Amino acid sequence: MRLKHVLIGLAGLVVVVVGGAAIAIYSIDFNAYRTTVADQVKQATGRDLKIAGDLKVGISLTPTVAVDNVTFANASWGSRPEMATVKRFEAEMELLPLLSGDIRVKRVVLKGADILLETDAKGQGNWTFGQAGAAQPATPSAGGPGKLPVVNKISFEDVTITYKSGVTKKTQTVALQKFSAE
Repeated sequence: MRLKHVLIGLAGLVVVVVGGAAIAIYSIDFNAYRTTVADQVKQATGRDLKIAGDLKVGISLTPTVAVDNVTFANASWGSRPEMATVKRFEAEMELLPLLSGDIRVKRVVLKGADILLETDAKGQGNWTFGQAGAAQPATPSAGGPGKLPVVNKISFEDVTITYKSGVTKKTQTVALQKFSAE
C-alpha cells in the first residue's frame, strides 16, 4: 500500500514538472530573439537580415520555426539592395539527433521568395560573404569539415530565382509556382 502512494506521488511530481516546463516554454516571446538572430547573421555574413514578421516556434520532438517577411541584404556592389526577400519561411527539424550533433531537417518551405544571384564584372558572386582576404572560420576541432545537414523535403511556392552575370551581362530567371523534392 505504501509503494502505491509513493508511485502516485512520483507520477504527480512528473506531471507538475513537465506541465511547468511546457507552460514556461509556451510563454516565451520568440519575437524578442529577432534582433539576436539578425545580429548573428550579420556577424556570420557581413550582411543585414531583417525579420519584419512574427517569429513562431512550435515546440515538440520535431520543432518548427516559421517566420514571415524576411529580407537579406545584397552585396554592396549589387544591382538592388536585397539579395533575397521571403514572404514565409518554415523549417521543421528532428530534435533528438541534435544531441549527437546531427542536423536533420524534416522539411523546408519557402513561399513568396524573390532571390537574386549575381556576379560582378570580375565574376565574384553575391553569395560570397565577408571581406576578401578575411580570415575564414576555423573548422571543427575534429579536424575535418562540419557535417552538412540532412534535408528530407523542400517545397517552394511562388519562388523566383534570377541570375545576373556581371561578366556576360546576361540575365536568366526561373519562376516556380509550386515545386517540391524529397
